[in-house]
Amino acid sequence: MLLGALLVGLGGWAASAWYRWNGSSDDGDELTARGREIRRLLHEGRNAFAEEDWSEVVRCYRRVVQWAPDHSSAWMHLAYGLHRLERWDEAIAALEECARFGSARPWAMYNLATIYARRDQPKDALDYLTLAIEEGFQPKRPLVEEPSFANLLDDPRFQTLVERARPLSERMTGKQLEFLTGQWDIVNQAENAIGQVRYEREVDGFVVRGVFKLDENRSASVYYFFEPGTGQWVRTEVASDGTVTQCRGSFRLSGNRRRPLVPLVLRGERVTVEGKRERCRITVFPRTLQQIVVSVEIWDSSRKHWQTERTMLYIRPTALSVNR
Repeated sequence: MLLGALLVGLGGWAASAWYRWNGSSDDGDELTARGREIRRLLHEGRNAFAEEDWSEVVRCYRRVVQWAPDHSSAWMHLAYGLHRLERWDEAIAALEECARFGSARPWAMYNLATIYARRDQPKDALDYLTLAIEEGFQPKRPLVEEPSFANLLDDPRFQTLVERARPLSERMTGKQLEFLTGQWDIVNQAENAIGQVRYEREVDGFVVRGVFKLDENRSASVYYFFEPGTGQWVRTEVASDGTVTQCRGSFRLSGNRRRPLVPLVLRGERVTVEGKRERCRITVFPRTLQQIVVSVEIWDSSRKHWQTERTMLYIRPTALSVNR
Protein backbone atom coordinates (compact mmCIF):
# COMPACT_ATOMS: atom_id res chain seq x y z
CA MET A 1 0.00 0.00 0.00
CA LEU A 2 1.31 3.45 -0.80
CA LEU A 3 2.26 5.70 2.09
CA GLY A 4 -0.56 8.20 2.13
CA ALA A 5 0.73 9.87 5.27
CA LEU A 6 3.63 11.22 3.23
CA LEU A 7 1.18 13.10 1.05
CA VAL A 8 -1.30 14.60 3.48
CA GLY A 9 1.03 17.35 4.67
CA LEU A 10 2.55 18.14 1.28
CA GLY A 11 1.75 21.59 0.02
CA GLY A 12 3.99 20.80 -2.93
CA TRP A 13 5.38 23.14 -5.48
CA ALA A 14 3.99 26.69 -5.32
CA ALA A 15 1.85 27.27 -8.36
CA SER A 16 2.41 31.02 -8.26
CA ALA A 17 4.94 30.74 -11.09
CA TRP A 18 2.03 29.71 -13.28
CA TYR A 19 -0.03 32.67 -12.20
CA ARG A 20 2.44 35.44 -13.10
CA TRP A 21 2.91 36.80 -16.59
CA ASN A 22 4.96 39.67 -17.98
CA GLY A 23 3.57 39.57 -21.53
CA SER A 24 0.47 41.06 -23.08
CA SER A 25 -2.64 41.69 -21.00
CA ASP A 26 -4.66 39.09 -22.89
CA ASP A 27 -2.12 36.34 -22.22
CA GLY A 28 -1.78 37.58 -18.66
CA ASP A 29 -5.52 37.27 -18.12
CA GLU A 30 -5.44 33.75 -19.52
CA LEU A 31 -2.65 32.64 -17.17
CA THR A 32 -4.27 34.33 -14.20
CA ALA A 33 -7.47 32.42 -14.92
CA ARG A 34 -5.47 29.21 -15.24
CA GLY A 35 -3.78 29.94 -11.91
CA ARG A 36 -7.14 30.35 -10.21
CA GLU A 37 -8.28 27.06 -11.75
CA ILE A 38 -5.17 25.27 -10.48
CA ARG A 39 -5.76 26.62 -6.98
CA ARG A 40 -9.37 25.44 -7.12
CA LEU A 41 -8.36 21.96 -8.31
CA LEU A 42 -5.71 21.64 -5.61
CA HIS A 43 -8.27 22.59 -2.96
CA GLU A 44 -10.83 20.13 -4.31
CA GLY A 45 -8.20 17.44 -4.65
CA ARG A 46 -7.10 17.80 -1.02
CA ASN A 47 -10.72 17.54 0.14
CA ALA A 48 -11.28 14.46 -2.02
CA PHE A 49 -8.10 12.91 -0.67
CA ALA A 50 -9.27 13.44 2.92
CA GLU A 51 -12.60 11.80 2.03
CA GLU A 52 -10.84 8.96 0.15
CA ASP A 53 -12.76 9.74 -3.02
CA TRP A 54 -10.05 8.36 -5.28
CA SER A 55 -11.84 8.95 -8.59
CA GLU A 56 -12.19 12.64 -7.72
CA VAL A 57 -8.54 12.75 -6.55
CA VAL A 58 -7.47 11.43 -9.95
CA ARG A 59 -9.69 13.90 -11.82
CA CYS A 60 -8.37 16.93 -9.93
CA TYR A 61 -4.68 16.12 -9.93
CA ARG A 62 -4.61 14.85 -13.50
CA ARG A 63 -5.89 18.24 -14.60
CA VAL A 64 -3.28 20.00 -12.43
CA VAL A 65 -0.33 18.10 -13.95
CA GLN A 66 -1.63 18.82 -17.45
CA TRP A 67 -1.21 22.52 -16.74
CA ALA A 68 1.71 22.25 -14.27
CA PRO A 69 3.83 19.23 -15.31
CA ASP A 70 6.55 20.03 -12.74
CA HIS A 71 4.16 19.98 -9.77
CA SER A 72 5.70 17.06 -7.86
CA SER A 73 3.05 16.92 -5.13
CA ALA A 74 0.27 16.72 -7.73
CA TRP A 75 2.01 13.80 -9.44
CA MET A 76 2.32 12.01 -6.09
CA HIS A 77 -1.35 12.51 -5.27
CA LEU A 78 -2.32 11.36 -8.77
CA ALA A 79 -0.18 8.23 -8.44
CA TYR A 80 -1.69 7.48 -5.05
CA GLY A 81 -5.25 7.81 -6.33
CA LEU A 82 -4.55 5.57 -9.34
CA HIS A 83 -2.96 2.98 -7.06
CA ARG A 84 -5.98 2.92 -4.77
CA LEU A 85 -8.19 2.40 -7.82
CA GLU A 86 -5.87 -0.44 -8.92
CA ARG A 87 -5.35 1.20 -12.30
CA TRP A 88 -1.86 -0.24 -12.40
CA ASP A 89 -0.59 0.89 -15.80
CA GLU A 90 -1.64 4.49 -15.18
CA ALA A 91 -0.20 4.38 -11.66
CA ILE A 92 3.15 3.15 -13.02
CA ALA A 93 3.25 6.00 -15.55
CA ALA A 94 2.49 8.55 -12.80
CA LEU A 95 5.12 7.09 -10.48
CA GLU A 96 7.70 7.25 -13.25
CA GLU A 97 6.90 10.97 -13.48
CA CYS A 98 7.33 11.26 -9.70
CA ALA A 99 10.79 9.72 -10.04
CA ARG A 100 11.92 12.83 -11.94
CA PHE A 101 11.89 14.76 -8.68
CA GLY A 102 14.75 14.03 -6.29
CA SER A 103 12.73 14.23 -3.06
CA ALA A 104 10.00 11.95 -4.44
CA ARG A 105 12.23 9.43 -6.21
CA PRO A 106 12.79 6.92 -3.33
CA TRP A 107 9.05 7.02 -2.55
CA ALA A 108 8.23 6.39 -6.21
CA MET A 109 10.69 3.48 -6.44
CA TYR A 110 9.14 1.83 -3.38
CA ASN A 111 5.62 2.15 -4.68
CA LEU A 112 6.60 0.86 -8.11
CA ALA A 113 7.92 -2.17 -6.24
CA THR A 114 4.57 -2.70 -4.54
CA ILE A 115 2.73 -2.60 -7.86
CA TYR A 116 5.04 -5.04 -9.62
CA ALA A 117 4.81 -7.37 -6.61
CA ARG A 118 1.00 -7.28 -6.83
CA ARG A 119 1.25 -8.04 -10.55
CA ASP A 120 3.43 -11.07 -9.77
CA GLN A 121 6.52 -9.64 -11.44
CA PRO A 122 9.06 -10.41 -8.70
CA LYS A 123 12.21 -9.38 -10.59
CA ASP A 124 10.89 -5.90 -11.34
CA ALA A 125 9.51 -5.61 -7.80
CA LEU A 126 12.86 -6.50 -6.24
CA ASP A 127 14.81 -4.25 -8.61
CA TYR A 128 12.69 -1.22 -7.67
CA LEU A 129 12.71 -2.13 -3.98
CA THR A 130 16.51 -2.30 -4.08
CA LEU A 131 16.67 1.16 -5.67
CA ALA A 132 14.29 2.57 -3.05
CA ILE A 133 16.37 1.27 -0.15
CA GLU A 134 19.66 2.32 -1.73
CA GLU A 135 18.31 5.84 -2.14
CA GLY A 136 17.33 6.07 1.51
CA PHE A 137 13.63 5.21 1.63
CA GLN A 138 12.49 4.38 5.17
CA PRO A 139 9.33 2.20 5.16
CA LYS A 140 6.78 2.98 7.88
CA ARG A 141 6.33 -0.72 8.56
CA PRO A 142 8.71 -3.70 8.27
CA LEU A 143 8.81 -5.02 4.71
CA VAL A 144 7.51 -8.41 5.84
CA GLU A 145 4.31 -6.71 7.04
CA GLU A 146 3.63 -5.00 3.70
CA PRO A 147 0.71 -6.93 2.11
CA SER A 148 1.95 -6.20 -1.40
CA PHE A 149 5.11 -8.23 -0.75
CA ALA A 150 3.35 -11.37 0.52
CA ASN A 151 4.44 -13.40 -2.51
CA LEU A 152 8.09 -12.38 -2.02
CA LEU A 153 8.53 -13.59 1.56
CA ASP A 154 10.43 -16.75 0.61
CA ASP A 155 12.69 -15.05 -1.93
CA PRO A 156 16.31 -14.89 -0.65
CA ARG A 157 16.85 -11.51 -2.30
CA PHE A 158 13.79 -10.10 -0.53
CA GLN A 159 15.01 -11.48 2.80
CA THR A 160 18.29 -9.63 2.29
CA LEU A 161 16.42 -6.40 1.57
CA VAL A 162 14.33 -6.87 4.72
CA GLU A 163 17.50 -6.69 6.79
CA ARG A 164 18.91 -3.76 4.83
CA ALA A 165 15.70 -1.77 5.35
CA ARG A 166 15.50 -2.46 9.07
CA PRO A 167 16.18 0.64 11.21
CA LEU A 168 19.76 0.47 12.50
CA SER A 169 18.62 0.65 16.11
CA GLU A 170 16.55 -2.53 15.60
CA ARG A 171 19.28 -4.58 13.95
CA MET A 172 21.36 -7.10 15.76
CA THR A 173 24.25 -5.25 17.38
CA GLY A 174 26.89 -6.83 15.17
CA LYS A 175 25.13 -5.50 12.05
CA GLN A 176 24.38 -1.94 13.15
CA LEU A 177 27.56 -0.52 11.58
CA GLU A 178 27.46 -2.75 8.52
CA PHE A 179 26.62 0.31 6.40
CA LEU A 180 30.13 1.67 7.08
CA THR A 181 32.05 -1.24 5.63
CA GLY A 182 33.90 -0.97 2.35
CA GLN A 183 35.77 1.70 0.44
CA TRP A 184 34.70 5.36 0.52
CA ASP A 185 35.89 8.55 -1.13
CA ILE A 186 35.71 11.60 1.14
CA VAL A 187 34.62 15.01 -0.14
CA ASN A 188 34.21 18.32 1.66
CA GLN A 189 31.33 20.78 1.51
CA ALA A 190 32.77 22.31 -1.68
CA GLU A 191 32.54 18.82 -3.23
CA ASN A 192 36.32 18.57 -3.52
CA ALA A 193 37.84 15.13 -2.95
CA ILE A 194 40.02 15.24 0.20
CA GLY A 195 40.85 11.58 0.87
CA GLN A 196 39.70 8.01 1.24
CA VAL A 197 38.75 5.61 4.02
CA ARG A 198 38.17 1.90 4.11
CA TYR A 199 36.23 0.15 6.90
CA GLU A 200 36.26 -3.57 7.68
CA ARG A 201 34.10 -5.54 10.12
CA GLU A 202 35.83 -7.77 12.64
CA VAL A 203 34.70 -10.03 15.50
CA ASP A 204 31.30 -10.65 13.88
CA GLY A 205 30.71 -6.93 13.49
CA PHE A 206 31.33 -5.94 17.11
CA VAL A 207 34.48 -4.16 15.93
CA VAL A 208 34.76 -1.98 12.82
CA ARG A 209 38.24 -0.81 11.83
CA GLY A 210 38.97 2.01 9.40
CA VAL A 211 42.08 3.56 7.86
CA PHE A 212 41.98 7.16 6.60
CA LYS A 213 44.35 8.56 3.96
CA LEU A 214 43.80 12.29 3.62
CA ASP A 215 47.05 13.24 1.86
CA GLU A 216 50.73 12.29 1.83
CA ASN A 217 51.29 13.69 5.32
CA ARG A 218 48.00 12.97 7.10
CA SER A 219 46.41 9.67 7.97
CA ALA A 220 44.45 8.15 10.83
CA SER A 221 43.21 4.84 12.17
CA VAL A 222 39.68 4.57 13.53
CA TYR A 223 38.15 1.81 15.64
CA TYR A 224 34.50 1.36 16.53
CA PHE A 225 33.71 -1.27 19.14
CA PHE A 226 30.58 -2.17 21.05
CA GLU A 227 30.67 -1.74 24.84
CA PRO A 228 28.22 -4.25 26.40
CA GLY A 229 28.24 -2.58 29.82
CA THR A 230 26.80 0.68 28.50
CA GLY A 231 25.10 -0.58 25.32
CA GLN A 232 27.02 2.05 23.36
CA TRP A 233 29.44 2.20 20.47
CA VAL A 234 32.87 3.62 21.25
CA ARG A 235 34.81 5.37 18.49
CA THR A 236 38.55 5.82 18.93
CA GLU A 237 40.61 7.71 16.36
CA VAL A 238 44.41 7.99 16.39
CA ALA A 239 45.79 10.54 13.93
CA SER A 240 49.28 10.56 12.41
CA ASP A 241 50.20 13.61 14.52
CA GLY A 242 49.42 11.70 17.73
CA THR A 243 46.03 13.28 18.45
CA VAL A 244 43.57 10.84 20.01
CA THR A 245 39.80 11.30 19.84
CA GLN A 246 37.45 9.02 21.75
CA CYS A 247 33.66 9.36 21.69
CA ARG A 248 30.72 7.10 22.52
CA GLY A 249 27.05 6.94 21.62
CA SER A 250 24.20 4.74 20.38
CA PHE A 251 21.45 4.62 17.78
CA ARG A 252 18.02 5.80 18.87
CA LEU A 253 14.56 6.05 17.35
CA SER A 254 12.85 9.42 16.99
CA GLY A 255 9.15 10.22 17.16
CA ASN A 256 9.16 11.34 13.52
CA ARG A 257 7.63 8.57 11.40
CA ARG A 258 9.03 10.02 8.19
CA ARG A 259 12.58 10.10 9.58
CA PRO A 260 12.58 7.31 12.18
CA LEU A 261 16.32 7.10 12.72
CA VAL A 262 18.31 9.70 14.61
CA PRO A 263 21.91 9.67 13.34
CA LEU A 264 24.57 8.00 15.46
CA VAL A 265 25.79 10.80 17.74
CA LEU A 266 29.02 10.21 19.65
CA ARG A 267 30.30 12.55 22.35
CA GLY A 268 33.69 12.59 23.97
CA GLU A 269 37.08 14.25 24.04
CA ARG A 270 40.01 15.00 21.75
CA VAL A 271 43.52 15.15 23.23
CA THR A 272 46.61 16.38 21.36
CA VAL A 273 50.20 15.28 22.05
CA GLU A 274 50.73 18.62 23.81
CA GLY A 275 47.95 17.72 26.23
CA LYS A 276 45.31 20.12 24.90
CA ARG A 277 41.81 18.77 25.58
CA GLU A 278 38.62 19.62 23.72
CA ARG A 279 35.09 18.30 24.02
CA CYS A 280 33.92 16.99 20.68
CA ARG A 281 30.83 15.56 19.08
CA ILE A 282 30.81 13.38 15.96
CA THR A 283 27.61 12.69 14.04
CA VAL A 284 27.39 9.82 11.55
CA PHE A 285 24.32 9.85 9.32
CA PRO A 286 23.82 7.14 6.64
CA ARG A 287 21.89 9.24 4.12
CA THR A 288 21.71 6.32 1.67
CA LEU A 289 23.65 3.11 1.08
CA GLN A 290 25.89 5.15 -1.21
CA GLN A 291 26.40 8.27 0.95
CA ILE A 292 27.24 8.96 4.59
CA VAL A 293 27.42 12.42 6.15
CA VAL A 294 29.95 12.84 8.98
CA SER A 295 30.23 16.07 10.96
CA VAL A 296 32.73 16.99 13.66
CA GLU A 297 31.86 19.66 16.22
CA ILE A 298 33.94 21.23 18.99
CA TRP A 299 32.48 22.72 22.16
CA ASP A 300 32.99 26.48 22.35
CA SER A 301 33.21 27.08 26.10
CA SER A 302 33.15 30.87 25.76
CA ARG A 303 29.93 30.91 23.75
CA LYS A 304 28.47 27.76 25.32
CA HIS A 305 27.53 26.00 22.09
CA TRP A 306 28.80 23.42 19.61
CA GLN A 307 30.73 24.83 16.66
CA THR A 308 31.07 22.81 13.46
CA GLU A 309 34.72 22.13 12.66
CA ARG A 310 34.15 20.20 9.44
CA THR A 311 31.50 18.26 7.56
CA MET A 312 32.46 15.42 5.24
CA LEU A 313 30.54 13.30 2.77
CA TYR A 314 31.54 9.68 2.23
CA ILE A 315 30.65 8.48 -1.28
CA ARG A 316 31.08 5.05 -2.78
CA PRO A 317 33.78 5.37 -5.49
CA THR A 318 31.33 4.31 -8.24
CA ALA A 319 29.04 7.20 -7.29
CA LEU A 320 31.74 9.88 -7.04
CA SER A 321 31.36 12.90 -9.29
CA VAL A 322 33.27 15.77 -7.73
CA ASN A 323 36.22 18.08 -8.25
CA ARG A 324 39.63 16.54 -7.77
